[in-house]
Parts: sequence; C-alpha cells; structure tokens
Amino acid sequence: MNIDFNLFMNDVVRQARKEITAAGYTELTTAEAVDETFKKPGTTLVMVNSVCGCAGGIARPAAAHSVHYDKRPTNLVTVFA
Repeated sequence: MNIDFNLFMNDVVRQARKEITAAGYTELTTAEAVDETFKKPGTTLVMVNSVCGCAGGIARPAAAHSVHYDKRPTNLVTVFA
C-alpha cells in the first residue's frame, strides 16, 4: 500500500482550518493581516491552530464553543502554526 503522506497531511490541514473558520474565526495568513487585526478596537481572541492532538482534541472545540456566550471578544481570528 503506497500512501502519499503529503496529500494526506494537506487534507488534515484543510480540515483543521475549515473547522475553526466554520465557527466564525477569520484566518490570518500574512503578517500585515495580523498587524491590521490588532489595530482594530475591542478585544481579540487568537486561536493558534495546528494539526496536533491538543488543537484537534481540545483547542478547536473549545474555541468554537466559546463563541456561544453573551460575553465574547470583538474579533475572532486564527493563525495556523
């Protein structure tokens, strides 16, 4: 059985990104986007996303769940480690 590891990892990364953006977080992909985000008024929650077990098992689900409360940050953003 010959598995293309890069293709497999691309699917894992794509799914990890999709999960957090579907929860309402905006993905920041450039240093300029990060700088602009922190110039915005209000509070900012940054979810540092990755494919590790901690992110998938605890961090992404917790970040997605956290937006369902009355008190929440003004800006929800994510970056991928």
